[in-house]
Amino acid sequence: IRSMRADLAVTQARCLTSPYVIEQAGNGAEMLDTLYVNLEFYPGVVFLGGQNMIRFGLGSGMLFGAEDFRQTVDWDYLGGCLAEDFHLGGMLTPAQLGSMRLTTVPASRNWKEAIQHYLRWQKNIRWCRPGPFGAQLVVMPLLGWLAWVLMTPGESLPWLGLLTVLAADAIAALSICRVVGCRIGWRRLPTIPLWSFLRGFSWLACWFPWPIVWRGRKWWSPHQEVKPQAEVLGTQRQSRLD
Repeated sequence: IRSMRADLAVTQARCLTSPYVIEQAGNGAEMLDTLYVNLEFYPGVVFLGGQNMIRFGLGSGMLFGAEDFRQTVDWDYLGGCLAEDFHLGGMLTPAQLGSMRLTTVPASRNWKEAIQHYLRWQKNIRWCRPGPFGAQLVVMPLLGWLAWVLMTPGESLPWLGLLTVLAADAIAALSICRVVGCRIGWRRLPTIPLWSFLRGFSWLACWFPWPIVWRGRKWWSPHQEVKPQAEVLGTQRQSRLD
């Protein structure tokens, strides 16, 4: 907290937010969280921070003035946001990254949870930042090479291209994870090509209409209308009187 307060005083930002990584790779299913956070999320956030393009908040750590929050933020609107940290940072721009890098741990206990978590992450980004999400195709050539392999399975060039992409992903995964202090053991290496394919297919799937299921609710968009707090309290009070 002292570090974030010092950064906020220096930057004069309205909101200071902290990036995060995963340092403990975990088991096979947990590796999916690890690869997403360390390879997709963290480098992109650091790049945007270097370009002074932070227009969002990260729930790992946010610091802002209480009075600024009260004057700027619509609490009822924020309560209807799926990614409330993202939107909160957008309401309190200019936002900047803090100098401290935080850590988190994988949250998935099995492959079903891991895939659901990954798809929820991707779909949320697709809703909140459709332009940058679509631009990921430029740095994700696996779908093109895979389509070429399926159309001409007897040719060697598309197979070579596909294997080169998978090898590049593996090298990037090992290198970036090592830089952030996360070691990937030999037993977890097969998860990397699985992540490569899932990343491509999930990018494609996120352009189709399907909901995110979060805490028993279906979300078809990043925001749902909610009753204002005063209206909810009035309804509860009336029901007690009845």
